[in-house]
Amino acid sequence: MTATPAEPVAAAAPVGPLTRGRKNALIAAIILSGLLILGIWLAFLFAGHGVFGLNHHNLNVNKGGKKLDDQKVLDAHRAVGSILQIVSLLVLIAVGIARPGRRLVILTVVLALLIIIAQPLLAGIGADHSWVGGLHVLDAGIILILSFIVHLGLRKVPRA
Repeated sequence: MTATPAEPVAAAAPVGPLTRGRKNALIAAIILSGLLILGIWLAFLFAGHGVFGLNHHNLNVNKGGKKLDDQKVLDAHRAVGSILQIVSLLVLIAVGIARPGRRLVILTVVLALLIIIAQPLLAGIGADHSWVGGLHVLDAGIILILSFIVHLGLRKVPRA
């Protein structure tokens, strides 16, 4: 008995031929997903800067300190997070137009939901419950990995 090699399955086979509009949308999705990765790295950098910047701030409201939401040291992280929500929505729209394959569309939808809905929700609840704040960070790691998977998948889609 000889084993027959399985036919390679295209991981990112586009649905139908790419028209000029779909090709342009695919290129836009590749660029935007690359910017998304860069923005996520910046969000991590600003989060670390903000958290370590809290080192000498009194967060105990009962002793006259400020709440975490009132601290200015996390403003850059919050701003980048807001920009990432917009970029993830643009990636989703571009992928929807390009239709690079079911897997990539689903992964992009999940990515957008994690960025647009889960991150703000976990951050908001995490201000009062540190374990949920930990999930905010864990979700960010998942988002980073998923962004790389989407970006690399989009780059593998044939453009011809």
